[in-house]
Amino acid sequence: MVPAEGGEAQILDAGEPYYWTWAPDSQSMLIHAGGAARTRSDARLAFLSLYGGVAETGLDIRPASFQTPAWSPDGKHMLMAIETDDGNNALVLTDRDGKMKRVLTTFDGSIAFGWSPDGKKVAYIASNRQPPGIVGLLTVIDPEKPFDSRVTADETQVIAFFWSPNSRKLAYFVPSLFSPTPEPNQPESSEQVQVLLSIGILDVKRGESQSGPTFPPTDDFLSILPYFDQYQHSATIWSPDSRNLVLSSYTSSSEPGIWIVAASGKLEPRYLTAGTMAFWSWK
Repeated sequence: MVPAEGGEAQILDAGEPYYWTWAPDSQSMLIHAGGAARTRSDARLAFLSLYGGVAETGLDIRPASFQTPAWSPDGKHMLMAIETDDGNNALVLTDRDGKMKRVLTTFDGSIAFGWSPDGKKVAYIASNRQPPGIVGLLTVIDPEKPFDSRVTADETQVIAFFWSPNSRKLAYFVPSLFSPTPEPNQPESSEQVQVLLSIGILDVKRGESQSGPTFPPTDDFLSILPYFDQYQHSATIWSPDSRNLVLSSYTSSSEPGIWIVAASGKLEPRYLTAGTMAFWSWK
């Protein structure tokens, strides 16, 4: 932590890997350090209080394989993935003190998740792949009745999602590989396989998925997707009115550029400017 006016830096905590979510009152964080308890003896979940000095309070919970915990927008609940007493992995809803209220889903492997901005829904991707990065089915639930309210995206290989500010939609990404056709007199091995991303928009209320454009992402954009659950706490690709997305893609001439994409799918992507990465302001 560094004072905004400048000054000496203070180390608050340490761990590797290390993820956190701020409490809505900005007085404390919920941190997850060390990965999964099953593979790391130093894995831990804890509260880190910054009010009147730095103090850490550990939770008597064994973290499962996940990255970032999530505090609800109203500060009353938290999401975390834990190893239950019977050895299963579960995404759980807790109260503000970390006491478990209910299991939202069980999973094998790993999971990434996030609250809708209004706090009424939870989205998650469960996968057999270990962090960083995740590939699986995108599911949306009501945390008050998790087994009676499931909505899923059409695709089963989703790697990241971002909630719209109005909580009505989710933008998500599905990867594919593309091998360019070699130029004449050019060895085929000299052509690199390129990653392409397809955009999907899931309407949470209707339970319908809509396909958007497929694009070659810039390296910077691609690099945030394995850690989207951490990035979504501080940055968004959605416009404040929930109508557009900002994406970073290579142009047809292989130059990196910033593009505006309508969430409705009714307009062609619009080139904005050169660049490798962009986020939208919250307001």
